[in-house]
Amino acid sequence: MLVCAACAPTTYTKPGSSQSQSERDLKVCRLEGAARVTETLPRFEDYRVEVSAFAPGPYALETRMRFAAQDAAESRYRAYFDEQVRAYVALCMERKGYRSQHPQPHPQGRHHV
Repeated sequence: MLVCAACAPTTYTKPGSSQSQSERDLKVCRLEGAARVTETLPRFEDYRVEVSAFAPGPYALETRMRFAAQDAAESRYRAYFDEQVRAYVALCMERKGYRSQHPQPHPQGRHHV
């Protein structure tokens, strides 16, 4: 199994903070972040995904292309949403006095578990 260091969650530390307090603060920041991003980012359902490629042949192929385009657009939207929430969480935790600790990559770029 490959482990991506950039994909691993960031941890936060604060001198004198218990693990349970850190977990509560992180949960609050995540909930606030999700709410804030939800308020400011248009809903995915409000976007129209258009497939401009002509698919000669059976209707089923055209339908599959439409679904594939929809899935790809939704994946990009979800990734952007998550990225915005992570950015909010980082700022929120910093305001609470925490320091972020990013996972260190394996010296060879990969880590087998």
